[in-house]
Amino acid sequence: MSKEANRDLALRITVESGGCHGFQYLMALTNKAAISPEDDTVFETDDGSEAKVVMDEPSLELLKGSQVDFTMELIGSQFKADTCF
Repeated sequence: MSKEANRDLALRITVESGGCHGFQYLMALTNKAAISPEDDTVFETDDGSEAKVVMDEPSLELLKGSQVDFTMELIGSQFKADTCF
C-alpha cells in the first residue's frame, strides 16, 4: 500500500490446484473495490497501518491454521507461509 501510495490496495492470497504438483499459492495486490462481501474474508492488522489480507472461502479453508509472515533479509524480502496444524 505505501510503496504504491494507494491505500485502496489489499493483499489477496489465493490457493489454486496445481494438478499433479499439489497446490499453487498466489499472492497479489487487489483493489478494495474488487473484494466481494459474500465470497471473501478480510483480515486487518491491529497496528494502525490499515493493511488488509483478503482470501476467498476455498483458499481460507485450505490455509486454515497457517501463518504468513513478510521477511526482509540481506538477500531480499519475501512472504513465507508456515502451516501450524
